[in-house]
Amino acid sequence: MNCPYCSNPVADGAAFCGNCGAKMDAPAAPAAAPVQPAPVSEPAVYTAPPPLEPAPVFAPPEAPVYMPPAPGVAPKKSNRNMIIIVVVILLLLCCCCLAVVIVSQILPILAALGSQSGSYFPFGTPTPRLK
Repeated sequence: MNCPYCSNPVADGAAFCGNCGAKMDAPAAPAAAPVQPAPVSEPAVYTAPPPLEPAPVFAPPEAPVYMPPAPGVAPKKSNRNMIIIVVVILLLLCCCCLAVVIVSQILPILAALGSQSGSYFPFGTPTPRLK
């Protein structure tokens, strides 16, 4: 007996084909019918497609219209000026703190230099040295 799928010889009573693994008691696939060429007919006549519809024209958006607030409702105030003032005050405070730190670091250095050389000390008279 031969396998109906791959035509490989199969032992009688075998459940599956040893070559392709097809089940032997399954019906064989029907053979494909030969393809018949389509009959020749008249050539098709070209017809133009229907004309396209024009694209819709969109109007430009309207300019926003100013509407005053309703009576009794206060207009919303901008916080921009307040923010600028707060930022300027914070910057001034930072500059003052930086100046204090710099001066506190420089004064001892100037005092030490003035007392060692005996030169003029602009922030007061140096303390006299003990011998």
